[in-house]
Amino acid sequence: MTVYRALDIIPSKTKLPEKPPTASIALHLIIENFNKRGRGRKPARERIEAMLERDYAMVKNGNCDYKLTVAYDPDPDGISLDEEIQSLLSEMFNIAESYNCSMEADIYEVGGQQRSW
Repeated sequence: MTVYRALDIIPSKTKLPEKPPTASIALHLIIENFNKRGRGRKPARERIEAMLERDYAMVKNGNCDYKLTVAYDPDPDGISLDEEIQSLLSEMFNIAESYNCSMEADIYEVGGQQRSW
């Protein structure tokens, strides 16, 4: 058997799994120190930005404005967009708090249903 006949016998490629649906999210993030002598604002922002780049394909639009791509599961048993946003908020809050900072975040969906959190 030649190589070309063997290649004809091999079944066609299987379909790749579908990518989960994503939502485009706009984030406005403000980080402040708990006290006036605090020095944690810059490292807190850097660590939060690193997490956003790694997990949510962050694009920085300005000093405090970011655009994120959040994947979620539309199944009733899967992780919904609201649960994913709550997880994101709690992770950012924990990072800011570990550097003795407070955090304010305005999050809204760009396009889609125009939801805000």
